[in-house]
Order: sequence, then C-alpha cells, then structure tokens
Amino acid sequence: MLDVKLGIQALNNLKKHSFSFQILCVFLYRVCLDALYIGIISPVYRYSYSGFYTRLLVLPYLISILAVLILAPFIAEINTRRTPSSMLVTILQYLYFIPLTSFYGCIGTVSPTFFVIAMAYWTALLAWQLCLPTLSLRQLPIRHVRQFFWGLTILASVFTLAVSWRYTGLRFTLDFINVYEIRADAAEYDMPTVVKYLLNAMPMILVVVLLYWLEHRKRLMAMIVSVVYLFLFSIAGDKSCFFMLFLALGIYYLYRPWMFRWLPILLIGVAVIEVLEHLALGTNWILSLFTRRMMYVPVAHSEAYYRFFSVNPVDLFCSGIMGKLSFQTGYIKDIPRTIAEFIGEYSMNANNGLLGDMFANLPPLLGILIMPLILVISFRLLDLAAVGQKDKIVIPFAVYFAITFINSSWSTTLLSHGMLLTCILLYLYPRDEKRSIGT
Repeated sequence: MLDVKLGIQALNNLKKHSFSFQILCVFLYRVCLDALYIGIISPVYRYSYSGFYTRLLVLPYLISILAVLILAPFIAEINTRRTPSSMLVTILQYLYFIPLTSFYGCIGTVSPTFFVIAMAYWTALLAWQLCLPTLSLRQLPIRHVRQFFWGLTILASVFTLAVSWRYTGLRFTLDFINVYEIRADAAEYDMPTVVKYLLNAMPMILVVVLLYWLEHRKRLMAMIVSVVYLFLFSIAGDKSCFFMLFLALGIYYLYRPWMFRWLPILLIGVAVIEVLEHLALGTNWILSLFTRRMMYVPVAHSEAYYRFFSVNPVDLFCSGIMGKLSFQTGYIKDIPRTIAEFIGEYSMNANNGLLGDMFANLPPLLGILIMPLILVISFRLLDLAAVGQKDKIVIPFAVYFAITFINSSWSTTLLSHGMLLTCILLYLYPRDEKRSIGT
C-alpha cells in the first residue's frame, strides 16, 4: 500500500514539474548527441565528404551549450502545444537545430558567423511559431465521405498499377537499401509531365486513404493499399516513399498519447540502442541511417551552403519558384549538384532546406527576417486542415514534412512533395469518427 502511495506521489510530482523536467531532457538529449558524435560518428565517418572531424575547443562548445539552455524553455513550450504546426516545429528542433549546436560545439572550427546566423534564424522561427495565431477551417458537412475515399482509393490504385505495368512490368521489391539500379531505370522513363506530377502525389494520397481504412477497421482494404504503395515505391526506388509507409503504420499502431510530450526521452532511447548496436555487433546501421544521415548530414550541408554562398552570388529562387516565372539562374548546374561538387562529393546531390535554402537564395540579414515567417505560414496550413484530428493521423505527416523541409526548399515541399495536397485531403478527412462511420 505504501509503495502505491509513493508511486502516485512520484507521478504527481512529475506532472507538477514536467516543464522543468522537459527542459532537463532537452539538455540531456544534446549531451547524448555529443557523445554519439565524439564516440562513433567522428571516428567512423571523419573521412567522408561531410568531414565529421572533432576538435573540442572550450569557447565554441560552451557557447553551443549555452544556446541550447537559453532556447530550451521555448522548445519545451512548443512541445506542450498539440497543434499540427507545433508538432512539426518540435520535430525540426530535435532533428536539425539541436544537432546543429552539437555540430558547431564538437567540430570547433566551424565559422562563428554561421552559428550566429543559425541561432538568429532558429530564434526567429520560434518567435513566429509562438506569436502567430493558429487558425482552423470549419469542416464541410460530412456527406458521402466513404464514397469519396472509395473512389480515391480505386483511382489512386489503378493509376499506380498502370504506371508500374507500363514502365516497370509490375516490378515489386522490398529492398530499400540497394535502390540505385531502380533509380537508374527511373531516370530513363519517358513519362508525360502530367504523369510525373500525379506520380509525385501518389505517396500522400495512398497514405491518407490507408489511414482512413485503418481507422474504419477495414484491414483488407488497408492491406491492399499497402501492397499498391509498395508497387509505387518499386517504380523509382524513392527511400522517403518507403519510409513514409512504415512511419504511418508504426505510428498508427504504436503511438501513445504520452510519447510526443516526452520525445527527447524517446530519442535518447534511440541513442542508447545505437550505442548498444555499435558495442555488441560492431555495426552502425541505425546510427548511420538515423542520427548521421537525418541529423548531421543536413547540418553539414547547411554549413557548406554558407561557405559557398559567402563567396558566390545568391540565386534569388531562380532555380526554384522564380524559375517557373522565366527568371534565369546564374548557375549552370543545379545548386544541390554544385554544392556537392564544392565539398568533393561527385556521386550525389547536397540537397538542403531551412538554412541552406536561405543561404542559396537571400542575403542572411534579409533571409533571417523573411524565411522563418514563410516557413511558419507554411506550417500553419497543417493547422488549417488538421486541427482536431487524432495525433496518430497527424504525426506521420508532421514527421515526413519536417524531414522534407530539412532537405528541400519550402516551395518544393509545398508543391512537389505534396504538402498542399495533403492539407486538402486532411481537411476532407473525417474528424468525428461516430459521424463518419456509415456515411
């Protein structure tokens, strides 16, 4: 009986001091990142194109720690808000901005100007996210929702299988590691432009209808949609496409309400698993795919964009959205290809969003004022469409689009990666399950 009372008292104390504990968790997460970088990433990958060297200098390291401690209360505050945009911003902080402070602190020789610009950009993003009002649209009267999703499922499935049959002979693969042969084949497809655009939209459409059928306990339909989705992945071998399917399924079945609030604890748990894999098996699969590739590589690319555009003219979006209006870029090759060659990587592109997108297109002083505002307005589109949806429906898209914003320009994420389309579909997605079942 005493043990039960002590347990209840401990739980009440945790709830009472949860905000302070979250701030502590942010700091502990940063320390875990430093340990992973110094202990595994730098020794194993220091000779890669990203140059993950370690030179611990007291002043840069302490400054990087201080930056995290100053912003930790704002990180924790946004983490307590349950709007879709707040979830997306929270994920950005843990996957990009906090690793950026670790990158600066552990390498030691990164330009202080780059770090100051990055911290100003991060602060502006947090300020806009906290200050701009959250808006939501009143959902249209729910009529014929099931018929709509039946039709969407049939059309998306028929289109995907038809494209797969036409260009790949209905190729089917689950190998998401060795996809380069598939990508080489995809580069030779002579698809009409409209087919390319529709194919780019299919991952988001199929994931939305998959979640719809799972919510309505139509497991056979969900299985059929999942198989069609794997045919979609097999067309071009896009790893992000493959990742999205299992992200949606994993969150749908495993997510619990407490998890997002304690996201840093979960990420620390992943770090522990990465260390155990390294020590017990001598491999680094999880660390390479997750911490190195998803966190430190984009940050390294951002720093490379800063160095390149410090001595070369900015593009003013001429390679992106302004190029659609007939403005000409001054660069012969795509900017991601140009940056990749700048850092000595000739077999891949150095795609980057957030800071890289700003350095490539605007002077930093102007970019710090404009780009965070553009991003937060883009994030608010999710609020307009999905406020009131269940967390396990929204979070897969928040994670996916956070990763695409890290690795792509904001306009590419909205258009090519399907964020605008997803917002439309989530707006049509029923929020009241009792009303939607049977419509």
